[in-house]
Amino acid sequence: MSLETVKADLNIIFGAIKDAESSLTDGFQTTDLITLVPVATQIPTVIKSWKEAKTEIGQIDATQIADLQAFIGTNLELKNSKTKEEIMSAINFVFAGYTLIESFKKAA
Repeated sequence: MSLETVKADLNIIFGAIKDAESSLTDGFQTTDLITLVPVATQIPTVIKSWKEAKTEIGQIDATQIADLQAFIGTNLELKNSKTKEEIMSAINFVFAGYTLIESFKKAA
């Protein structure tokens, strides 16, 4: 099973994060809403593909987890490296928990 739907959705989310970060560097201003309109138009795409993405995530294995972690690390572009580091730590924690739960299921 490939994770292409998950990756495509993540790219949309990462784009939204990047646009929001760029728009808000000088604080929120009404003109920032114009920048966020293209992001808002992509939200339905992510919602429509969620069922397929959820299926992909439900069938993920250890190799795909590593691939997805690398993908996120490479494609999540933030100006604040501390924020990126915290996000990556949270993602790694979630994947480690998932891997642990799956190993318990197999052992039972």
